[in-house]
Parts: sequence; structure tokens; C-alpha cells
Amino acid sequence: DAGDTKTVRLTVTAASGATRSTAYNVTTTDDLSATNFTYAGSLTSVSGPTPTSMSESGGKVTFAWNSLAPGQVAVVTFNVTLKDATQAGKAYPNTGASTWTSQASAPANVTDYNTLACQRTGVTTDCGTTANTYRSSSTVSLTATALAHNKSVVATSEASTTGTATATIGEIVRY
Repeated sequence: DAGDTKTVRLTVTAASGATRSTAYNVTTTDDLSATNFTYAGSLTSVSGPTPTSMSESGGKVTFAWNSLAPGQVAVVTFNVTLKDATQAGKAYPNTGASTWTSQASAPANVTDYNTLACQRTGVTTDCGTTANTYRSSSTVSLTATALAHNKSVVATSEASTTGTATATIGEIVRY
């Protein structure tokens, strides 16, 4: 319902496997500015590697790690409040996004003959162009509780109609 506080849980998992390497400069953001949620505080590291920084500014929540080794999982949370315009039964999407780099810092003495010989950042307009895929996002929706009304007889003033759906004229019925 409008005004309710909910906890957003983000799980950041570094890819695992024999051909995977450490992800550097990992940044996970949740931009609430265009959503039905307002940031309500409580940036928390729940489990896994602790973020090197956690912040919120203008509705954009950011968690950052210097690195995540293959297979490491970090779980973080924060609170949001549903805006007054929340409508019962409607789904409200929220997207978390992560970017990372292939190296801890930009490499030196890189060849000019290979456009992929660079620090990949997840931005396809940077070096590496379309091979620069160091980014990921996921969207989950919260559906506001739909209200349902149900009217039923609790008691009647006449013992002969208790437990039935009919009442006698002049009888007192409590709903």
C-alpha cells in the first residue's frame, strides 16, 4: 500500500568457472528516480564481501567493491517507501544494474593493432566496442496488495436462523 516501507535486496554474483577472472571496480546501482519507490535509508551489507562504499544521492542507490573473485556473492539491502500514487493490484518494476572492469586499472603499453587490447568497462562506446560486455541488469516487480471485500453474517438475533444465509423480517443481523 502507499506509504509502506519495503526492503530491496540485491544479490551480486561474480561469474564462476575455469575461464573466468576477477571482476574489478564493481559498481551496482538502483536508480529509483523513475520508479514508484522513494529511498528510505538503511544501506546494509548482508553477506559476502563488504562493499568499499555504499551511498544514495537523488534517488540513485550505489554499492561498490574493489573486486569480486570468480563465484563470490555479495548481498546488500536498503529500504524504500511506496509513493502515494501506488495503486492496489498494480505491478511496479525495479531494475538493478552492475558494471565492472577487466583490470584493476587501465593497462599501459597496449598495442594499437588490437582494438580489444584495453580495459573493458561495460560501455560499448569505449574501446572494445560491442565486445565490451562487462555489464548486467535484472528487473523484478513488486505488486501492491489488491483489496478484496467479503461480507458475511457473524450472528443473528434469532437462534433458528444462526448459521444460515436467510433472516426473518425484523431480525437483527450482525455482519
